[in-house]
Amino acid sequence: MNGITPAAETPARLLIVDDEPLVLTALSEMLSREGYQVVSASSAIEAVDRVTKEPSFALVLTDQRMPGCAKNCSSRSRMV
Repeated sequence: MNGITPAAETPARLLIVDDEPLVLTALSEMLSREGYQVVSASSAIEAVDRVTKEPSFALVLTDQRMPGCAKNCSSRSRMV
């Protein structure tokens, strides 16, 4: 993949967020095979929680629309 993780360094931590289990599993498995350290979240609330409580992520890849999270999630994520 493109420049997120230089060779011989610790793999980049990626957060994958999607409410569809098949999409979440497929993306997580594919990126893990590419050598990334993948953390997954099945909701926006869980993702915001992980971002605020866990070590930093090099990239957050997220679904655009997820049920149960509208303006509240957007404002919380901007604060992070």
